[in-house]
Amino acid sequence: MQVIEPAGLLIVNPNKMTKVGNQVSYRLLPGSPASPVLSNDVYPQICALFTKYQAWVTPYNRSEEWAGGLYADRSHGDDTLYIWTNRNRHRKQGYSVLAHIGLPPYPVLGRFSGDANAEWWV
Repeated sequence: MQVIEPAGLLIVNPNKMTKVGNQVSYRLLPGSPASPVLSNDVYPQICALFTKYQAWVTPYNRSEEWAGGLYADRSHGDDTLYIWTNRNRHRKQGYSVLAHIGLPPYPVLGRFSGDANAEWWV
């Protein structure tokens, strides 16, 4: 089992300012990360590889709405959040999606507009 160190995620949109004059930004502070119990080669984990990490950032694509695939029970693991983020697509100006796997039993997708930059910090 791999131990993952907790880290925060800061997303900043340099093109938008608040009323006070600061850049619009979002900060995600995860709790203690939990590693999945299943190995990566068993069927339920293949369909749910997005549970390996608590936060994922990927360019917005309208067809990529469900982290476990459109029909998670019929998925072969080829249309999941894990696959979308591993494509390492270059993000042009547009929407980004932050998927946070936290307390709810399902991933929560948040859409950030403009030219938001995501950066990891410890």
